Amino acid sequence: MVSLIMILMRHPMDEKLYKEIRSHAGDLVMAYEMYMTFYEKSGYLDAVAVCGNTVVGYTSDPRADTAYLAEQSQKIVRKNGYKVDVKILKDLKPYLERLDSMNEHKESLRNGIKFTPDDRYPDLSREELIKHTILAICL
Repeated sequence: MVSLIMILMRHPMDEKLYKEIRSHAGDLVMAYEMYMTFYEKSGYLDAVAVCGNTVVGYTSDPRADTAYLAEQSQKIVRKNGYKVDVKILKDLKPYLERLDSMNEHKESLRNGIKFTPDDRYPDLSREELIKHTILAICL
């Protein structure tokens, strides 16, 4: 019940912010408006991008414990078999720059990663499966 109340208290992502992030996302695997929940802490993420072994999130919430959210989500994604590094940023400009860089270097970020499609989800790419793992820890 507490989680539902927390999500209802959260305002939707500002449309201008969404459009700005979207303009830098290119064809990266993205997720928007997520509320991550863990035993000790929770936090809102405006956006998350996945490319290769890189996962980068952005939160506009100044109270979010980005180090904790990144550490906990990285542990869970790794336990699901994906060797990723998760970073969560509070500053928009560096986040947008990171998206631009990920788009520019996506081939090298994906280079050498071996992936066998999951029989349960044969149509999903590795990056989409990582995204869905992250969504599983969100409300």
